[in-house]
This record gives sequence, C-alpha cells and structure tokens, in this order.
Amino acid sequence: MDWVFWLQSLVIIILGTLGALLFQYGVNQVGAINPWDVTSWFRLVFTPGIFFGLFSLMLSRILWSLPLTKMGIGKYSALIIPLNIIAITVSSAIIFKESINIKQVIGILLGFIAVFLISSE
Repeated sequence: MDWVFWLQSLVIIILGTLGALLFQYGVNQVGAINPWDVTSWFRLVFTPGIFFGLFSLMLSRILWSLPLTKMGIGKYSALIIPLNIIAITVSSAIIFKESINIKQVIGILLGFIAVFLISSE
C-alpha cells in the first residue's frame, strides 16, 4: 500500500467523519422527530447540517471505489471502518464534548492494533 492509497483513505475518513458530525449537528437542531409525520422527515432531511452531512457521507462511500483497485472490499472495510470510527469518536468528543470512557479508549487502541495488523502485509 503506497502513499496514494493512504491519501485516498484519509480523504474518505475525513469526508465520513465530517458527514457524521454534520448529521449529529443537524439532529441536535431538529430535536424530536415524529416517525409517522411526513413533514418531520422532510424537515429532517432538508436541515442544512443533515443535508450536507448526507452528501458528505455519500461522497465518502463513492470514493471507496478508488482504493478498492488495490485490495478487496473485505480487507478494505476491516481497515477503513475502525479508522473512521476512531476519527468520529475523537472528533465528537472535541466538538460535542462527548465523554470517552476507559472502554472506549481500549476500543480505540484495539482499532489501531487491527489497522496495523491488517495493513502489515
């Protein structure tokens, strides 16, 4: 795996993290949603944070096709998903002041170990 692969993966992680953070911001703005009210769903989807969050998440997933030319979807998913989860967890702790407990720290460390083992071929 060369630097282009890691650069592509970094862009995918950034877009995925940005999308998740924007989505959370939008949900915080909207508040409670009535699942049986269609206008609630339109208000939810067209809240700017959620709309751009969904766009960022979609773009992130579309860009998955670039690194897949170098490895299969199973291996790439096992590599990119932990990195994305780690980035979202740390970013949400910084931006939304969410607490991180010891189990989450251990999970983050295990995620880094998994990425290291998967990428060390």
